[in-house]
Amino acid sequence: MFTASIASGYPLGNITSEINKRLDNYNFPTGYRYVWGGDAEMMTETFVEMLRTFVLAILLTYMLLAAILESFAQPLLIMATVPMALIGVILALLLTRLSLNIISMMSIIMLVGIVVNNAILILDYVNLKRREGYSVHDALLEAGELKLKPIVMSTLAIIAGMIPMALGTGGSGKEIYQPMGIVSIGGLIVSTFLTLVIIPAFYFLTTKNIHNK
Repeated sequence: MFTASIASGYPLGNITSEINKRLDNYNFPTGYRYVWGGDAEMMTETFVEMLRTFVLAILLTYMLLAAILESFAQPLLIMATVPMALIGVILALLLTRLSLNIISMMSIIMLVGIVVNNAILILDYVNLKRREGYSVHDALLEAGELKLKPIVMSTLAIIAGMIPMALGTGGSGKEIYQPMGIVSIGGLIVSTFLTLVIIPAFYFLTTKNIHNK
């Protein structure tokens, strides 16, 4: 059995990932293998719990949207913003060479409740205009024009608040929470851009036009 402690400021996930890469290339004798214990084992268990929490957050968000919009289809369209945010998360982690750790997963769960807001603003206004007699095309054009500013401003406000955390400024423990800022910013930027383009396009393709006003 080998025991070790990590130096201050070094994420446990990065260290275990690097060790795993090197041990994967090592041919153990027959009947021998390696397992993690201690904090590394607890981290693995926490990852599993975080994954369950993520799935639960998806389900609860869908149920809430279905109740608000009184539809089972539109919440699915809105929930498409979550995979878009995950694209930004992966890109942010790759660019900064950070590994997916517990703090990063907490940020992803947090993003589930944030990134859907932009799609809700657009589709709620589109539904309002369609009830007034607008066609899907005209309703989407007006929603995109009127909701662009509030969506961009709210996203920039959240990103601005996350920048100090992403830069790692502050007191002790800043290295631990830095991935939260990086993941949040990456997910918000990509999901906001894709939401403004892809969600209206999907809505238009999956919804029949009604008579123009």
